[in-house]
Amino acid sequence: MQTFDQSIFGLFQQGLVAYEEALRWASNVDEFKLKVQGIATTSDTAREEMAKVVTGGADPIPGLTRFGS
Repeated sequence: MQTFDQSIFGLFQQGLVAYEEALRWASNVDEFKLKVQGIATTSDTAREEMAKVVTGGADPIPGLTRFGS
């Protein structure tokens, strides 16, 4: 599963959404700015740890894109 902000970030990385537009729609603007700078937040880290527990340490889904990793 992907959060709304992760989805917006993916569109931004693909060049489909401008930075200003992504910020306008982001649920958490500060976290989005950090992600663009390549800085992982505690929520990103917690989400990754949860995925490891659920999948037993394996990649959760082949082809799954994790942003900021």
